[in-house]
Amino acid sequence: MKPICRELQERLASEGAQALRVDAAAQRHLEECTECFQVLEGLARLDEALSAMPALDASERVVNELLARVEAEAARPAGEPPGSAPRRWPGSRKRFAGCRWRSGRR
Repeated sequence: MKPICRELQERLASEGAQALRVDAAAQRHLEECTECFQVLEGLARLDEALSAMPALDASERVVNELLARVEAEAARPAGEPPGSAPRRWPGSRKRFAGCRWRSGRR
C-alpha cells in the first residue's frame, strides 16, 4: 500500500469523510485511487447503516465491562499478549459516562 493511501485511509477511519472535503490533494487522490475510493464508499455505507439503527441505552454493567476492556486494550503495550495485567486509562469512565451505546441486537 502506498503511503498516501495508508494516510488517507487512516484519516477516513478516524476523522470521517467530512475532514477530507476541504483537502484538495485528498480529493484528487480519491478520484484517481480505486482502493481508497472503495474504502470511502464502505465507510459511507457503514455510517448510513449505523445512523439508521435506534439508539439503545446499555445497562451500567455492560458499559462498565466495555470500558474495562477498552482500558485494558489501550494500556497494553504493543506486542503484549491479551490477558496480561491491564493498566488504567485515566478519565475514561468519566469521559464515556454519558454516552448512549448502539447495538445491533434486539
